[in-house]
Amino acid sequence: GVLGVHDHVLHDYGPDSAIGSVHVDVDASLDAAAIHRLTRSVQIAAIEGFRVFLTVGIYAADPARRADAEAVEAAVLRHDGVKSVHGVFFDDERSAVSFDALVEFTVRDRDALRAALAADVAALFPGRSVAVNFDADYSGGNRALRKKKGVSRGRRLFDRFVSGPSPGPSRRSFPRTRGSCRARGCRWRARRWRPWGGR
Repeated sequence: GVLGVHDHVLHDYGPDSAIGSVHVDVDASLDAAAIHRLTRSVQIAAIEGFRVFLTVGIYAADPARRADAEAVEAAVLRHDGVKSVHGVFFDDERSAVSFDALVEFTVRDRDALRAALAADVAALFPGRSVAVNFDADYSGGNRALRKKKGVSRGRRLFDRFVSGPSPGPSRRSFPRTRGSCRARGCRWRARRWRPWGGR
C-alpha cells in the first residue's frame, strides 16, 4: 500500500473543479501492475471523497535500506532551513543517492545549501554521486504573506472539501463591478469591493 504521502499541490479552478498532484511512497519490490492499481485507487479515492482529480507520482521505498535512509535524513536535517526529507533512493546500478528536501522560503543561498547537503551525504556513502532536489514550502513557509492576505487558498479549498461550503464566497467569487456588487449586498469603495461589509 501507500507508505507515505508528499508534495501535495492543489489548483482550484472553481466549484468542483480542483486538480492536484501528489507523490506517494511505495514498496520498491512492487511491479508495474501493482503500482498501477495502487495509484488508480488513490485517484478514485480523491475524486469520490474530495472531488479532486489527482496525478499520482511515486517514490520507491526500500525497507531493507531504511537505516541508510534515516542516516541521510539525520545528516540533512542538521542544516538550518531544511524542514523535512523524503524520497530517499539508493540507485545501486548508477552508484547514486537522491532525495528531496523541503526548504523554507527564508533560505537565500540555495546553491550553497545544496552543495553542503550533497557533501554531507557523500561523506556517508563514499563513491556515490548525490542528487538533491528542493521542494518549496508553499503551505507554511511564507507566513508573513499569508498573515497579510488572510486565509490561504489551500486552506479554503480544504475547508470546502472537508467541512462543507463556507457561508459566503471568497473575495474573488464575483466580478468587480459596481452593479453586481450592489446586487449581491457588498460595499463599493474607491474601485474596491468587499463582500457583506467586510473590511
